[in-house]
Amino acid sequence: MTRDELRDPMLLNLGRLSAISPDPAGAERVRSRCRAELTRRRDRAERIARQRILTRRFLAPAFVGGFCLLYLSAVVYDVMQLYVVR
Repeated sequence: MTRDELRDPMLLNLGRLSAISPDPAGAERVRSRCRAELTRRRDRAERIARQRILTRRFLAPAFVGGFCLLYLSAVVYDVMQLYVVR
């Protein structure tokens, strides 16, 4: 420490503070809250993953199939219009 630091009242007061030990009950409460939060986040991530699987496996192909059906019906309609006009 420098000479100025030795005269600083704040540093002198900080040096007199006693070290405290953590409260075992409080530490256990923090651990249990952390475990509960991690479990909640994991469950949420799994739920989102299941929803993504549902979307990718079922809804996306159905959506694309619906557009293909719409396009095919428009082509058939255009062909029928060509033959009706002639």
